[in-house]
Amino acid sequence: MSDHREALMRERLELAEQYRDYIAQNGFNYREYITPSPGSFTDRYKRRTAAIDAVLAPELKESGEEPEG
Repeated sequence: MSDHREALMRERLELAEQYRDYIAQNGFNYREYITPSPGSFTDRYKRRTAAIDAVLAPELKESGEEPEG
């Protein structure tokens, strides 16, 4: 496994831990989770985890589509 992927996995785990800590301190707000306020902790968390997930587990392409890259 490449060093880049390992670093992303570590970052993803750290983000999950930070989110658990955030929820423990502030409680869980379903509305904020579904539609986070721009620039909020939840917004930054969801955007970064989505970016990491896109690299670690890209969406499957339909057969016949050209792979990107």
